[in-house]
Amino acid sequence: MKTPIDFLSETTSPERSYTTDCPVWPYLSYYIFQIEKNLSQLCEDDEAFKSAVINGFVTNLAARITNAANNVLITEKLVFEKTTCNKVETPAYFTLVSENKNYLFEIINAYPELDRVLTKLSNNFVEFTIQLIKAFVDDRKDISTKFNIPTGAQLSAIEVSSSETHNGSRTICTLSFDSIKVIYKPRNLELEAEASDLLLYLSNAAGDDYQNWKIPRYLVKKEHGWSEHTPQTQAESEDEVSSYFKRAGFLLGYCTTFMATDITSDNLIAHGSCPIPIDLETIFYSTLNIDTIPKEVRWNVTQTSILPNWTWKGTDGIGVDLSALGGLSEQYVSLNLYQHLEDENGHSQFGMDGVKIFPNQNVLYLNGKPALPWNYEKEIIEGLNTLFSVVCNEKASIIETIGSLRGRRNRYIPRPTATYHYAIQCSLHATLMRCTKKRTAFLENILNNDTAPAIGFLNAEIAACLDLDVPFAQGQTGALEFYEPRYDGCGYLDSNDYINGIDNSVQYVKTISKNRIAFEEKLTANTLLAMRNMYEHGNKLTDHTFIQHDDLNDPRYSSIDAIINKIRSSSEINSKLINEMLSTEISSNGLWLGFHSSPGGYMEFSELGDDFYYGLSGILYGCAVAASRSSAVDNDCYSRINQKLSNKGTHLGGFHFGLSSAIIPLLISLDYFCDERESELLELYKRYVEDVLTEPWWQKFFWGSDFLSGMFGTLNVLTHLFSLTKDSHFSHLAKSLYEKIETELSPIAGKKLTSFDNAVTTRSDALLSGLSHGIMGCAYSLFYFNALIAKKDSVNELFLGFLSWELDEYDEAIENWHDYRKRSASSAGEFSWSHGLPGNYLIIDYFAKNGVQQAIDFLAKNPSTTVFSYCNLEKRKRPINDSLCHGAYGILNIIKKLSPESLNDPKVFLWSNIINLSEQNSKALRTKTADPLGLWIGRVGALIGSIALIEHDYEFPFLPHQMKFLK
Repeated sequence: MKTPIDFLSETTSPERSYTTDCPVWPYLSYYIFQIEKNLSQLCEDDEAFKSAVINGFVTNLAARITNAANNVLITEKLVFEKTTCNKVETPAYFTLVSENKNYLFEIINAYPELDRVLTKLSNNFVEFTIQLIKAFVDDRKDISTKFNIPTGAQLSAIEVSSSETHNGSRTICTLSFDSIKVIYKPRNLELEAEASDLLLYLSNAAGDDYQNWKIPRYLVKKEHGWSEHTPQTQAESEDEVSSYFKRAGFLLGYCTTFMATDITSDNLIAHGSCPIPIDLETIFYSTLNIDTIPKEVRWNVTQTSILPNWTWKGTDGIGVDLSALGGLSEQYVSLNLYQHLEDENGHSQFGMDGVKIFPNQNVLYLNGKPALPWNYEKEIIEGLNTLFSVVCNEKASIIETIGSLRGRRNRYIPRPTATYHYAIQCSLHATLMRCTKKRTAFLENILNNDTAPAIGFLNAEIAACLDLDVPFAQGQTGALEFYEPRYDGCGYLDSNDYINGIDNSVQYVKTISKNRIAFEEKLTANTLLAMRNMYEHGNKLTDHTFIQHDDLNDPRYSSIDAIINKIRSSSEINSKLINEMLSTEISSNGLWLGFHSSPGGYMEFSELGDDFYYGLSGILYGCAVAASRSSAVDNDCYSRINQKLSNKGTHLGGFHFGLSSAIIPLLISLDYFCDERESELLELYKRYVEDVLTEPWWQKFFWGSDFLSGMFGTLNVLTHLFSLTKDSHFSHLAKSLYEKIETELSPIAGKKLTSFDNAVTTRSDALLSGLSHGIMGCAYSLFYFNALIAKKDSVNELFLGFLSWELDEYDEAIENWHDYRKRSASSAGEFSWSHGLPGNYLIIDYFAKNGVQQAIDFLAKNPSTTVFSYCNLEKRKRPINDSLCHGAYGILNIIKKLSPESLNDPKVFLWSNIINLSEQNSKALRTKTADPLGLWIGRVGALIGSIALIEHDYEFPFLPHQMKFLK
């Protein structure tokens, strides 16, 4: 039997010639050779048909095997360049490989796993091609009838989708018959067709605005199916846009009622006035059913994936929008992926970097511009309510319909498909492509964690990813069991924790009420509002606008007393609003949904979480400081933390994000409220950290290495817990973590430094400047750890290396540090606590007061009184929000600490926009304002920031060592 390698021989070649620039062309030749043997038996002598089939499949296979071989080929390219001392561009090198058969043979022979994968893909494509041709020949008459294909129309082209594959490299295909196109799907479409019929029935019952909805027709067969092709088309008028979003709201209600998830940008087509769902196989999805989680959190409109949302979050805490109504523009996701990188000169290298994601066919355009869903909130909510109205009017018949669909084949998604994509891409690393056993172990290491809900499915997941397939968990509606049809794996969901989608949908319909509909409506409105702020980031963060260049000599605020009185008045109103939000918006049943923002100002609306930065522990800490307590917050926040500490798999993170970030603010708050659970909290945290530090892959519990959410941040937490409790156990844990951090450091620029994700920084050395994400924050962590615990010259030397690098980065031309984050729009650097001069000066001042000569010398040359004077501030970009992290209250409180005399100048306050922003705090009507409650960005932070300006004896703790027990 011939193998792909045999086609490197001069005497062996397929009958059909095919021109390709694929460097691993023998696998294409092998595919053509194998498929030609079968084609004559399946479709006689129809040469046009054969060409259409082979061209479609070969084009797709060429792209897939080139991508699979890419890491190996670029690695070999680098070896070639070093051994020949000759730089060569990637296309030229690929040509060299493809034309030099002996060289290509040596490469393939050196990477047995690569040969196995490429051979497997080629064989899978042979099977897939035969499967499609047989289905087409058998179904041709039915296809013509169902989709109105004229008699005599011939197959002119086949386009194999470039999207993810399942079940042995299977994916959807588009068959063209001149102007008519039909979609082939290599799976049973019975449930998808019935779900589409149900949507059509309900929309016709909803009235004129929802009738004539274009829904694809289906031809259902046992193991495959055909559907109508509907192209993306733009709206022709504003009326069509309005109709589109009414239907989108109706679809949102439909998917919520019938537990349909994964309706992402890949699975919706914008077709004029019709949003067309094209993949309803995940309808009646099994969901969590845990009593400790409110039912509204277990399932709601946001979990359909239709509403704009942020996922795939990288180390900068910012994700991408893959929703059915979102993804409106080019996006960058900072998930660090090992990949082939090429600069503008064609020079190649391998490294870690993020990826770009482009708009999909889900985006509706009008006059060439995307229609913004948040501008059509009214229409979306009208459609949502219309669906719920139809459901309420026809409860009995709908429940009967749901019951009739029990037992249909459906798909369960055990974990986000992004996890599989990430695992597969990383496993193509050249070192792993030499050995199947090592690559298998690598995939197991990535996929074997306690966060995946599927029980017993791991081996099937690994087997699928080995062959570059995304695992396909096939189940039945109304059941919690599923299996992998190709890779012989079975899994299930624990019936104590999950409910099947049929029963859950019946419950949803039975119990739907005005309150539940109002909740879904509010969730929809707030999600759209948050996403509007996200997409408009940089223009404004709320609907309250102010003049950037207003009168800094405003006579109304010519005295400090007048300004402080204004802040005091705003603070009092803000305090009342916070108490109202705590009692009404944060529920006593544990349902905590709200606005929150990343350090970059990117806003979203979802569960608040427990983080110090914008979550419950920070809110609780701020309320304790302000002595405005909500009895619900401390109890439930503690129970959430307790639960996470008892379930391995949660990120520790750093000082502001992750489980670690919640411990100190929660400890201080529990102490303030005389809560006896302090010791239990600390013991749980100790055990959790111990377990993490014994993990072989301990790094996965941190988002990188930085102060904000990385391992240096947790080092700060452990160090400060030792300071607060004098418990030597925390000292030992800090030392253990430091020893592990040491192994992560590498020589850079003549110093031993930690690097950051290439996906986040523009620097080739992967370094960043600043407090929250950069070297300065890590320098602080080292100094504090050494001063309190380590007390070693070696740690001090390491600290001085970090500090000297950061100080050397100060640019006198801009009187600031450059911002090297890829997302930063400012070449002159940020000016806030989190990034740039103010935060760095806080730390430098701390070092100087503790006798660090480099810091003393730096401040002598660049004194705080100068950089925070009004003359200097006038050159800076004025704050556009009132946050502590990167807004007005943060800047003013840093000035209070480092240059208090500057606050004697009213213009400094006016420059900060605090007067304009304090008016925003006074607004009781917040229906159109993305209004976070959190500490570092939000109302609680604004309250604490104002208290610190009003009360001279209170200083906000910007750095960990400043956080003390409250009196």
